[in-house]
Amino acid sequence: PFMKPSRKVAVVIDILMVVILPILMSYNLVGKATHIYLGLTMVLLFIIHHIINRRWLKNMAKGRYTPLRGVSTLINLLLTGVMFAMPVSGLIMDGQIVPALHITGSAATARLVHLPVAYWGFVLLSLHLGFQWNRLHGSLKSVFNVTVPPAVSRFLRAAACLISLYGVRAFIKRDLWSYMSLTVQFAAFNKKEPLLYFFADYIAMMILFASIGFLAATFLQKAGAKRSTRPRP
Repeated sequence: PFMKPSRKVAVVIDILMVVILPILMSYNLVGKATHIYLGLTMVLLFIIHHIINRRWLKNMAKGRYTPLRGVSTLINLLLTGVMFAMPVSGLIMDGQIVPALHITGSAATARLVHLPVAYWGFVLLSLHLGFQWNRLHGSLKSVFNVTVPPAVSRFLRAAACLISLYGVRAFIKRDLWSYMSLTVQFAAFNKKEPLLYFFADYIAMMILFASIGFLAATFLQKAGAKRSTRPRP
């Protein structure tokens, strides 16, 4: 089926953001400069993503808010705030990387902001992916013109469940909550650890939170449908 060029660009942008996200979380393992430039690339992609989907912004104050729409909008707004705070705090911490932007401020305060919002951004973006999975899946099918057989679909769902279980273990092992809650103020990295192990853990956690988002969206959609069909007194 025909797809507008903007939708194709949107799919490519979504794929790039998913690929960049776990690399961003590696920080010291890939180098500070690489981390900063990839972070700026992520922000640029995020802005383009919103320009392409600007109709969502125009319609925010219109229509009825179902449970699904309400939670999805809350995640999107929180993610937008995080995606603004991450580059600003990051550039204040390391202003010498892109001196032309002339962003100044307290590096110590910026670090206390950057650490939790980076990990919250990881979780929120993964949840957003799950909430938008049906739309993204439909776009991918249109772009690549591929129909997934039911048997393959069942296998992928089972694999996602198993990987999500490993993602729970990785979340605990990597102690992400301590960074998200700022209980720990410095992110710890084992520089001797192979990048493959690091990315395996973070990809598993992405799949975990994307699966949570997908299941939550499915539940909220069904709850909203039952509510709309319930007879009024």
